[in-house]
Amino acid sequence: MKKEFMFLFLLSFALQSFAQVKSESEFNDRVNEAEKRLKDKSTASSAHLDLGYLYYYGYSLPFTNQVIADYEKSFKHFKKAQKDHHQAVFSMGFFYYYGYAVKKDVKKAVKYFDKAADANNPLAMVMLALIYDKGEGVPNNEQAETWVKKAIEIMHQSSTKADLEKPERYLSKWGICNELLIDAFIYSYPD
Repeated sequence: MKKEFMFLFLLSFALQSFAQVKSESEFNDRVNEAEKRLKDKSTASSAHLDLGYLYYYGYSLPFTNQVIADYEKSFKHFKKAQKDHHQAVFSMGFFYYYGYAVKKDVKKAVKYFDKAADANNPLAMVMLALIYDKGEGVPNNEQAETWVKKAIEIMHQSSTKADLEKPERYLSKWGICNELLIDAFIYSYPD
């Protein structure tokens, strides 16, 4: 179990440190591309998901540590994408949990994380584990260990030893693009 909680710790830490688009120009280009896809019903939902991420992570101002992001626009796009994408459902929970663009509401966050976890989203499972472990607004924190184990199991079910050679490619499908998370995945891989 110690191994699983190490994974949980690394994952929760890294969830807050994804890389954003590097320049305003690149950001605007990617926003324009996604907005074009909004016009086609077959790609509109995934375009909303992409716009949600773009506005959430924003872009960096040159020579500073300042990031320009727009949480209100991000929330709006995730809300429109949630019907088709468990990642958007997870993101809605994230917004409610941290109070980004909405009033902080742990109970609403748990509802969104539960819905995303039901769709086998391992990040939602980790957030549920954190919430249950802390006992935040939930009646019982005994479920924390269950959610951690399930998140790891889901990630490893569709992986192979070959995925360890290129873990960043495999983990990108879960929205995981952080070195710390990649190391946690490799560390927690079943022997």
